[in-house]
Amino acid sequence: MKNRGKLVACDTADWRLDRSGQRLRRAGASNVERHALSSERDPWVKRHAKSFDRVLVDAPCLGVGSWRRNPDAKWRATPNDLAELQIRQHDILSSAARLVKPGGRLAYVTCSLLREENEAQAERFLAETADFTLHSAGLAWTEAFGTPCPAGGDYLRLTPAQHGTDGFFVALFERKPLHRTRDQPMPRTAKTMIDRILILDFGSQVTQLIARRVRENGVYSEIHPYTMSAEAIRAFRAEGRHPLRRTGLGDPIDHAARTRYRVLHGRAGAGDLLWHADDVLQLGGGVRPSDTQEFGRATIDIVGDSPLFDGLWPKGSHAEVWMSHGDKINAIPPAFRVTATTGTAPYASIAAQRV
Repeated sequence: MKNRGKLVACDTADWRLDRSGQRLRRAGASNVERHALSSERDPWVKRHAKSFDRVLVDAPCLGVGSWRRNPDAKWRATPNDLAELQIRQHDILSSAARLVKPGGRLAYVTCSLLREENEAQAERFLAETADFTLHSAGLAWTEAFGTPCPAGGDYLRLTPAQHGTDGFFVALFERKPLHRTRDQPMPRTAKTMIDRILILDFGSQVTQLIARRVRENGVYSEIHPYTMSAEAIRAFRAEGRHPLRRTGLGDPIDHAARTRYRVLHGRAGAGDLLWHADDVLQLGGGVRPSDTQEFGRATIDIVGDSPLFDGLWPKGSHAEVWMSHGDKINAIPPAFRVTATTGTAPYASIAAQRV
């Protein structure tokens, strides 16, 4: 993830979370929040239900897959241990599933070679959970690495004998996405609907959130890095589709990235657009560091009419949005007008018919 987005590491053992700090520093991971749970039914899980794109369950198990390194462990294991672990695995997997948002994925991982801890748990979960389907681990491997999966199709199974690794098992599940019924109105009018949106990611913390919100409103969106070639962007635009750009450049603004964006895009097309600090600078406006930074939920006041807000926020209304900025526009470019403000950002949204 290159320290973009947010990772949350949870465990019922404080000492394991404490020990993870050293590993995170060694890995250079700075976007990880650690949270201790009292049990798999901790209230925290309920409060964060359906809010994660990906959830990984590193389930407790007998550790059969690591016995080549710890041969004495097999003499300590008992049939009662296996029975107790199966109960815990089921409970943890069922609880973790609550965190997955519609369209998100859940990974169940063990270092076991036993069917009772692996395929049997996956099959039971699917039988009990109607809104999840099995996602092929082999397909996911190919999507991620571009090579054939070395071990398995529906599940990933690595063994010491075949692959020279510890024994591992991975099952992937996908939560079914939400579907609108035919009689549910779309939140935007057909006149202003866009069939597909390209989102260029400059490292914003909320890029995934924006993409999700766009999709929830019935519009397909694609996220690409800001290094996407000019040819690819032009091909996207040639199909009659329009890019919505998230910078995430922060303070001070990355001049090289800003220059590249200007080269790739040239100038914007007709219609109202939501602008960010580097756009304002390019078009002759002014930007300065803000005394009050906004990172998270904020309320905007809609003070001007805008096709961007048609069918969503009428003039004079208030809306809850997500802000992520440490600078402030103090002068808007010529020919622009204000369409939304916040308590700390007088030019939260500005618009012009053509730039």
